Amino acid sequence: MWRTGLLALCLFTVSILHADDQKRPEQLPKPLDRIAIDLGSLDSDFEIAKVEYFASGQFSTTDPRPRVVAEETLVFTLRAKREISGARMNKLLANPFPRARFVRAENGKPVAADARKSGYGLFHNGRWLGKAGPPLKRDATVRLWTHLGDAGSAGLHKSKATSVVLDKKQAGR
Repeated sequence: MWRTGLLALCLFTVSILHADDQKRPEQLPKPLDRIAIDLGSLDSDFEIAKVEYFASGQFSTTDPRPRVVAEETLVFTLRAKREISGARMNKLLANPFPRARFVRAENGKPVAADARKSGYGLFHNGRWLGKAGPPLKRDATVRLWTHLGDAGSAGLHKSKATSVVLDKKQAGR
């Protein structure tokens, strides 16, 4: 009887430790895992399905042309909460392009913590650049990515960024 209880306790402890190892999608992956994610105005249409970090030279894209990106890259896979029309997708992702803005709190207010002065562009595969783009079905995903530039993750650590906001607005500006 006590062996069963001990086994149950061990399995429970292992499951807790394993759960701690699993990265919540609301946080960026290592080495930026202390930075929270805020979807900003995209939150009403999307939820975070997955976030990936790629070291310099590890991310490749075919949009607009095939290339390997020489910068650290964050890739956000977002899942549609409902069907989104092509025109709405254009408004959300292309007209104008959304930005990834890193912020930190100072005196309870968001302050820009971007390592790049103008922030970071948030890119996608270009399907919604025209207003006649296809609708995105409910539960379908779209990948958005941003390149961290020469300063990379080290610059974001230096600037003490605590969250990244994916939005059209100038967070903390």
